[in-house]
Amino acid sequence: SGERNPHAILGTITTIICFIQPIGALFRPAPNSKNRPLFNWTHWLGGNLAHILSSKNLYYYKYLRFFVCVLIACAACSRYDILRCKTDQS
Repeated sequence: SGERNPHAILGTITTIICFIQPIGALFRPAPNSKNRPLFNWTHWLGGNLAHILSSKNLYYYKYLRFFVCVLIACAACSRYDILRCKTDQS
């Protein structure tokens, strides 16, 4: 129910912002253009807003505990691979 759990709504908004970002980058003004600062600020704001909304959306995720466990497992495996590669190179 979206009234009690805004996960779907926040996810949709975040996804839309994420798709707009690269499209906006296609219309990026030249570095010396007078509109470049406006582009930089809106691009920065859009990226940060998407990041903040996606982070907040994790708290509304129904299976957050499972997601956190999977995330920790992936991070641990990744760290193990990095350490193993460094050991193999020595």
